[in-house]
Amino acid sequence: MKRSRLAQIHQLRAEIASLARDGDVDGPRAVEARLHLHDAYMDYDMDLDDGSRLEKLAFAELVAAFESRLRRLGPDHPDTLAMQYRVILEQPGVNAWSTSVVTALEELATAQERVLGPHHPSTLATLAQLWPGKTPSEQAALDHRIRRGWAQLLAERDPQFLEQALLAVAAIYETERPEQACQLREQAIDVRARVAAELSDRLGPVHPETVHSRVAHANLYAAFDAARSQEATRMIEQIVADHQRILGMNHPRTLHANVELARHYGWSDPRCLALSESLIDRLYAAAEPNYDDIKYIRHLLAAHHARTEGTNAIHAFHARYPVPDDADDHVLPGTPDYSTIDDDL
Repeated sequence: MKRSRLAQIHQLRAEIASLARDGDVDGPRAVEARLHLHDAYMDYDMDLDDGSRLEKLAFAELVAAFESRLRRLGPDHPDTLAMQYRVILEQPGVNAWSTSVVTALEELATAQERVLGPHHPSTLATLAQLWPGKTPSEQAALDHRIRRGWAQLLAERDPQFLEQALLAVAAIYETERPEQACQLREQAIDVRARVAAELSDRLGPVHPETVHSRVAHANLYAAFDAARSQEATRMIEQIVADHQRILGMNHPRTLHANVELARHYGWSDPRCLALSESLIDRLYAAAEPNYDDIKYIRHLLAAHHARTEGTNAIHAFHARYPVPDDADDHVLPGTPDYSTIDDDL
């Protein structure tokens, strides 16, 4: 095995020399060969007397690969930054927490944050390497920064999973650690708020993905604190206002946003009835009616009027605003088995 590894080392050195003679010392093939040579040196038997010498040879190839990327790609290219990270941490015989290493890592983290962003995995990995060399107060601040970064990264890739994870842990902590449970719920709300804001900036405030995230944020915001319901309602009303401003009063998505607002108001809120009465004819007159929305608003109005006018009001609303699948309903409106919505009936 050692003999085959040694043969590989000689072969890689010959390949690098050949590429250098051809003037391709900084090309992708040369860099790849140097990285393979680095690995071959490191995999060779390090228990030999010249183990430290092999480690230095391996590091020299890593530095050469980094310098090639620096010349070819520039200091701000992601591949150059990734190689710089390795060069800083793999220096032979250098304490990972020495002043020179910490300084180099801090400079790298600054460059990564500028080029890759504060929540990029490479930026967060560099920040994590700085943690052991910091004072307790600095560690606490850095830990908060790193955890928020990973939360944001996960929020971008799978916000629903992150929300569910935070809320699940909060539920576990509810009895014995109520303060931590509250903090985790606030983190979940913050994750959803940041995702909604980013989607709004990138896709626009009324894009379907943005609207879904904005509604989810409003619902989550008020889910654990009744005192926040008024602010959550304002958030949904703003979604409707954005639709009206950008798409117009009778655009299908504007009408649907109004239906969601009625749903948010709930049966007992007088605003729900007023909004539903202003919507029903507009929903029905749409070029491509959303019959699910029509059925929901029709049911709200029919249930409300049935309280004062009896079940005939339900039949009257169904006759006035029929939908294609009414004939498929085997349970007639006004009968005991007819489904209700929210806390309406």
